Amino acid sequence: MAAGTEPHVWAVVLAAGRGERFGRPKQFERVDGIRLVDRAVDIVRPHVDGIVLALPPGMSWDGPTVEVVVDGGATHAESTSVALAALPAEADTVLITAPSHPLIDASLIADVLGEIHRGADASVPLLPLADAVKVHDATGVHSVFTSTRPSQAQLPFGFRRSVLDEATTRWPDFVEELEAVERLGGTIAAVDGRPTNIHVATPADLALATLILRHG
Repeated sequence: MAAGTEPHVWAVVLAAGRGERFGRPKQFERVDGIRLVDRAVDIVRPHVDGIVLALPPGMSWDGPTVEVVVDGGATHAESTSVALAALPAEADTVLITAPSHPLIDASLIADVLGEIHRGADASVPLLPLADAVKVHDATGVHSVFTSTRPSQAQLPFGFRRSVLDEATTRWPDFVEELEAVERLGGTIAAVDGRPTNIHVATPADLALATLILRHG
């Protein structure tokens, strides 16, 4: 993105998962009466020029307006790669999110995109973990971190499109997009995560999200 030019921001909403931990495709579950996938689209809409939505293969879309719908792949990496390939050429900034984070707020999106506009290759919300992190194996319980405080990464992720394309093409088996950018040597900026920006992975998480929405 050249200095002084207006960025063209597109969102990728990854909603092709099978919901194995949840027990069923969670993207179509409802929080406070609204499907998680619909909330994901509605949340990013005011901040982007267009949206690419990845759905389970063969599924038709009956939710809020999006510019492009693609069939997701068998893995997270495959779904991301298909969605990135569907972005228009002018999209130079990419925001990646998913229905698993239905409580993202506008200020967090602004923070994430702001780091990309200021020159970072990628940006991620980080929330420091309140509890100690341990590993339990056959030899006992071990500390994972001793000198640094671990943080959990939240969605949305922000990316400079050219860097994201190069990283995910070079390492197509990436576990998540930030990993590929890190392996490429890209600069990743952190912004403050939000305690209410929970990751919905289980039915209990869904119930918690509903309580947060209703009671703050």
